[in-house]
Amino acid sequence: MDWLKEINAAVTICDTDGIIVYMNERSAQVFESDGGKNLIGQSLFGCHPEPALTKLNELLANGSTNIYTIEKNGKKKMIYQTPLACGAGSSGNGRSIVRTPVGAAAFCQDVIFAEAYDVIDR
Repeated sequence: MDWLKEINAAVTICDTDGIIVYMNERSAQVFESDGGKNLIGQSLFGCHPEPALTKLNELLANGSTNIYTIEKNGKKKMIYQTPLACGAGSSGNGRSIVRTPVGAAAFCQDVIFAEAYDVIDR
């Protein structure tokens, strides 16, 4: 199974020059009004305003990860941007967009783990 194709998240991958090299079906749907799969081969730099453009350049230059949430048209989404590595170095940057339902629970992992360990110790 091609999990990138099947996952219920928009996955877009670019190379180290910011050229889109892959979009799964969900990504093509999310960006349909911008061209969908026709965006493959296009630069990310033309569609990002400041300050996102500066952040994208930083991610590609430093290989850092960027995670944030947005709300657009009443839909909450988590954006996860991270470098992808093939072989000896970074081969670009991947971006996943995951819709989070309104009212989705947010858990403090420190508390959950502390409670789990407390239960195990009993």
